[in-house]
Amino acid sequence: MTYSYRMSESFQLPLFPLTTVLLPGMNLPLHIFEARYRQLIGDLLKLPEADRKFGVVAIKAGWEVGSDNLPVLHQVGTIAKVRRIKHLPDGKFDISTAGADRFEIKEVSSILAPYLVAKVELLDPVASAAGANLIAAAGEAYANYLKVIGESTVSVYAQLPSEAPALANLLIATLTGNTLEQQRLLEMNSAEEKLKKLITIFNRESILLQTVPSIPAPYLTGVSLSLN
Repeated sequence: MTYSYRMSESFQLPLFPLTTVLLPGMNLPLHIFEARYRQLIGDLLKLPEADRKFGVVAIKAGWEVGSDNLPVLHQVGTIAKVRRIKHLPDGKFDISTAGADRFEIKEVSSILAPYLVAKVELLDPVASAAGANLIAAAGEAYANYLKVIGESTVSVYAQLPSEAPALANLLIATLTGNTLEQQRLLEMNSAEEKLKKLITIFNRESILLQTVPSIPAPYLTGVSLSLN
């Protein structure tokens, strides 16, 4: 099976449902062991490297691994570009991917291949009016949150992107353990809207943690290894 990738119209995209959210620009390593996804990687290997892509979409309800029942999926996901494929001796794969464009699912088929294939359309980001003050405020809210949970903030500002879309995606990726909130932010088109929401989230969490101290979720700026 081959797939076309056109920016201006709907196209077919193989899906890889996960219990995590992939953000544009973020890295996602995967260990591929299930037969249907080994088939997916085999199909992608037949394509030119530039076309080796699939859609990562978060599961809303149900469980995908080892299940004959189709999970309920969120409608918005992120295209994963395959950067590296390592074929293991036992027929499994370790792959490295990076999040690219967001897409919206229009239809899903379970009969075109052993894995799910969706008809999708790319989502163009709305032009953002996010200015320097908003970008700085988001960085400050994040740095304050890190201070509350005991993380060093010495190099935070030096590492944060200066452009609103990249900053928003990076900060969303740090919200580990809250897939639903990450998904809602992924679905927002405007970087300005995302940054305003992120400021609210980090301020809220900082206040809550100072009022009722607890062990926070691990601080991560990337995505850890996920099993299919």
